[in-house]
Amino acid sequence: MHRRESRSAHSHWPAVGLVLPLSVAVVVALAVTGCSRGASTVPLTVTKVVTETGNPSGAGTGSTGAGITVVDPNALPSATDTGTAGGPQGGTSSSPGANTATTGTTGTATTSGTTSTTSTTATTVTTGPQAAAATTALGTSCTTMLSDADISRSIGKSLPAKGLRLEDVPNPDAHMLGRIKCYYGTDTLTEPRQLVVALAAYATPDAAAQQTTVTVQSETAQGATAQTAEVSGHQAQILLRDGGLLVMPVGALTVSIAIANGVVADSALGGALQKLATAALAHLV
Repeated sequence: MHRRESRSAHSHWPAVGLVLPLSVAVVVALAVTGCSRGASTVPLTVTKVVTETGNPSGAGTGSTGAGITVVDPNALPSATDTGTAGGPQGGTSSSPGANTATTGTTGTATTSGTTSTTSTTATTVTTGPQAAAATTALGTSCTTMLSDADISRSIGKSLPAKGLRLEDVPNPDAHMLGRIKCYYGTDTLTEPRQLVVALAAYATPDAAAQQTTVTVQSETAQGATAQTAEVSGHQAQILLRDGGLLVMPVGALTVSIAIANGVVADSALGGALQKLATAALAHLV
């Protein structure tokens, strides 16, 4: 199932999941293997945390978390990045010579009076040759992607010099290998999100394009006006609804940029989004 990249300053971006009392975490490792022409195969390990919850009466039920890890906005991904997400579903089998990402979950979690056991599952996602470049782009730091000068030139004013970087986990259902989000002008999850840039790496360009289509359809169904724009040779969709959202596929990568309502004048949203996207693309690693 593809997910919508929405852009509301408060309600539309996925919220960070909180672990309730008596909850425990089962850690799961996911290996994403990427390669490019002439390059050696380098495994990237991402840690998933599945939350099992129970209640004091001992009649607990298992549930999966759906949060995002908060890290330093300037940090590059380490060998192991931690996030929370539901268990994998679906997937495609690998073909000879293809890069694959395989997920699995197993383990037993015990709370007061409650024992929950997760079953073992596995999903293999077949990746195309552009997946490695898309995954590499996720290593771009937030301040490299958009500097304070880039932001002020694009939106006509400066934002507070602080930021927040969130690292999401893979979503095999949508053939998504990973995603990062950069919040600019805020360093907490409680403040309004004035400017957000999200990058997501997909197994193939088709998967990235399909996610973009899903986002556009979702936004227009909720009343957004859509217009097509060109950003550094790539076709982008600008969606205006309570602020502005630009989404575009770049190979196997999707780029989403959201400006909250009121940050710039409505008449300037389209131009500001294009300028931000141009700057961000120029700085991707």
